[in-house]
Amino acid sequence: MPCVSLRPAPRATALKIACLGVLLLTGCVGESADGPTAKTPHTNEAVSTTALKPVRSGPASNGVGSERRPKLVAAATTHEFGGMSIREVRSHAFTLRNEGDAPLQISNAAANCKCLSHEFSRQTIPPGEEATLTLTWRGGEEPRERLTARVNVETNDPDQPVVQFSAVGSVGAELDVAPAQLHAQEVAPGEPLTLSTVVTSPVWKQIYLVDIASPSDKLRVTTTPLSPAECVSIGCRSGCRVEVTANADLTTGPYSNYLELSAQPASDPGAAAPRRLRIPIGWAPRQSIAVSGPGVDEAGVIHLGRIDKGAHTKRYLVKVTDELPELVVTDQRVSPDFLGVQLEPYRKGELGWLYRMELSIPEHARATKYGKDGVVQFTFDHPRIKELRVELDLGVGI
Repeated sequence: MPCVSLRPAPRATALKIACLGVLLLTGCVGESADGPTAKTPHTNEAVSTTALKPVRSGPASNGVGSERRPKLVAAATTHEFGGMSIREVRSHAFTLRNEGDAPLQISNAAANCKCLSHEFSRQTIPPGEEATLTLTWRGGEEPRERLTARVNVETNDPDQPVVQFSAVGSVGAELDVAPAQLHAQEVAPGEPLTLSTVVTSPVWKQIYLVDIASPSDKLRVTTTPLSPAECVSIGCRSGCRVEVTANADLTTGPYSNYLELSAQPASDPGAAAPRRLRIPIGWAPRQSIAVSGPGVDEAGVIHLGRIDKGAHTKRYLVKVTDELPELVVTDQRVSPDFLGVQLEPYRKGELGWLYRMELSIPEHARATKYGKDGVVQFTFDHPRIKELRVELDLGVGI
């Protein structure tokens, strides 16, 4: 058998064998009790990480700094129409401006009164532009002392979804006459007399009185416009004072008639139809002569009543308060014609001169029905006391 010579391994080879043993012992490749062991690669590359930006809550930005919105601006929302006449129509325009940066939309409008209507020049108002709201008020058929009518306007302005526009005023007659009658009592007989009234309008800017018809050439009529201060005091928009002066000849007895004239709101006759006015005028003179006694009422009527046939005499006092007390009878009249009458001075009393008037019914008086058919009338020659007329209420039996 050949002989084999054994030599020790080189140093490098021994080192390799030692390393292999170590690998086998550490189990770089092998199975565990639970199964095969996964291979874990080893690398020298660094692991990269990305930082997360914080997430902001809320709506995403649309690229605009703020939300666009309309803004309604009105210089005024109330208009004072003042006094209006029946059936008169007036209008007023309100200015609506959009000072926002989005279109202003007027969606609806409603009035609280049938007397008020409205109209918009346009219902969509671009930013920076204007529109008008016109309110029209119709006076109606009946007077109203004070009235406020409103229109509620709905818009897309978020701060003013509803805006209220108002019209304020009153409705009355076009003309008023105060006092309505030119009457006077206890007028001094035989002296001039002046009566006055005022024609006013709550709606007309100015009143012109034309076509004045005086009922007598002894009546003088003058008209004078009221001053602004007088209109404020009375509470009217315009007015005229009317004065009627009667001559002394017209005041000696009672008077009753009418003063007729026309009123219109402008000097131009074609501007408006004139309104015709008819003002009663009259007076009663102071009783410078009056009858008193049994059966005399406040109106001066003597109630004799029913009288049996036969001779009767009734006496009454006639009082004269004029500065000239003497009465000179120029004529007298009686009815029924069988009545006897006599007037003679009696004496001076505390309030004036007294006369005595006697009424006599003779035996031959015919029978008459009871009624106010009797009259006694005296006519005097006197500068102020022209006559005395007394009505009688009597009846004569059979």
